[in-house]
Amino acid sequence: GVQWSEPAPVFEPRYILWKPIAHNGAFWSAAHKKDDSAGGGKSRDVQLITSKDGLAWERVSTIRSGNWESETTLHFRDGKAIAFLRQKYGSPPAQILEASAPYKEWTARPAPINHFSGHSCHTFQGVTYFFTRTMDYAKKQAGQAIYTYENDGALKLYCVLPAGGDCAYAEAVEEGDRMLVSYYSGHETDDPANKTNIYLAVVPLKK
Repeated sequence: GVQWSEPAPVFEPRYILWKPIAHNGAFWSAAHKKDDSAGGGKSRDVQLITSKDGLAWERVSTIRSGNWESETTLHFRDGKAIAFLRQKYGSPPAQILEASAPYKEWTARPAPINHFSGHSCHTFQGVTYFFTRTMDYAKKQAGQAIYTYENDGALKLYCVLPAGGDCAYAEAVEEGDRMLVSYYSGHETDDPANKTNIYLAVVPLKK
């Protein structure tokens, strides 16, 4: 960790690689094209890309395009690639897309919860957990929750973390019979100069 290589571009400009993962001896990522201009939704897309070394990436397929595509978390299970897609504006704000190998054709279905953002997915001891910001649109209140991703494709609420305001981007690691979850939230500060804190939650694994 003392000597580092020089930074090098890994994919096309304006694309963001969202949480690359390893699967079957390769790296995989959903890469979404960022465009926040007034008509930017039509120029956005999210691509499935893969790499052998994490530096040279190639396109496999277009997961979705033309409607405010944003953060998209990948998960592989039972021979399928599953994409949890956040739509930044408009409806639906959360959608699940699936593709069987070789992951060229994607089928979409509405998500069983109303909001994805800052989300991630991890499998610990055979249980898949999905972490996301939640949103009560009527009250305009955000939160942070953990769901289990069931075998039938449902998302079942597992627990709610203390969070509010500007919050999300949870990540987790397994430690024995629990997981350690880091995330940020603004529920404990009203100071404009210090809008959020970073938290660590200790959450028991499902038995």
